[in-house]
Amino acid sequence: MLDQGFMHSDLTYDVPSIWDGRFFRLDDHITRLSASCKKMRLELPMPREEVKRTLVEMAAKSEIRDAFVEIIVTRGLKGVRGSKPGDHFKNNLYMFIMPYVWVQEPDMQRTG
Repeated sequence: MLDQGFMHSDLTYDVPSIWDGRFFRLDDHITRLSASCKKMRLELPMPREEVKRTLVEMAAKSEIRDAFVEIIVTRGLKGVRGSKPGDHFKNNLYMFIMPYVWVQEPDMQRTG
């Protein structure tokens, strides 16, 4: 990946959860992500309601009931030859859903 955010740790992220097919406090996670973007002088590349709608659609299509959701905003890609201070970057947004992997089956977790 040539995205400056991944190459130079120039990114911010948030990780909401999905439990029993429903997001847990998704609005709070998007608010925190937006605040982090502002502090780093990044812009969320998509309107917040579109981010929310896209995540809900992704979760529904995946049919994953229990998962963590990674939302990453990076500085973006300027070019392979590097960049100079003051260059304007097009920030990138990456979102993916990963099912929780249980070491022990959920019904066994209660009793050990």
